[in-house]
Amino acid sequence: MTRMADEVDLSSEPQWGMAVWPAAVFAGLGLVVLFVDVPVALWFRDHKLPGILRDLIQLSEAFADGTAVAVILAGFYILDRHHRRHTLRLIAMAYGSGLIADCIKLLIARTRPRAFGFTGDVWSTFQGWLPLVGNSSGQSFPSSHVAVAVGLALGMAMIYPHARWYFAALATLASLQRLQSGAHFPSDIFWAAAVSWAFCWWLGSWDTRRKTIRTT
Repeated sequence: MTRMADEVDLSSEPQWGMAVWPAAVFAGLGLVVLFVDVPVALWFRDHKLPGILRDLIQLSEAFADGTAVAVILAGFYILDRHHRRHTLRLIAMAYGSGLIADCIKLLIARTRPRAFGFTGDVWSTFQGWLPLVGNSSGQSFPSSHVAVAVGLALGMAMIYPHARWYFAALATLASLQRLQSGAHFPSDIFWAAAVSWAFCWWLGSWDTRRKTIRTT
């Protein structure tokens, strides 16, 4: 019985290849929602969601927080012996995406909604180029939390395709948490998703090319 289960699990290898066009869609959406960034952020500042929904969104930050993601991946490694060999890939997809987003923060300074006075337009949220290091209040663009959540969701969805909508929902809730907490504008969310998707696509493409070279 165990041997049969092993054969079933091992026969369904994750398909790491993915289309790149969703990254362009997310980037385009980031440009579109840029013009409603301030009103949406202002709405989240002045309104509170219903208690249960608010708590659910707040707790979902665990899917995007670096330490919590480490716990999630540790659980994955311990519980799923047949797929644990993909743990390093999941680490690369989640933390690699977050690292790239963090690097972009060093290039473009943008005020976070909770530090913004809402006295100017959306362009006044951008504070200049190459801040490199500075106060966290000027590191809104893009959201590294969302980048981590999207990277983790993509990796998990490839290993467990039957649950891809569940992981997409977790990444969406984590994104809403960044809006609810005043940490980011909507465009920061979409651009972070674009960065994460593009990086994960590149990672999958690089791995495919590497395997092709090894077999030729």
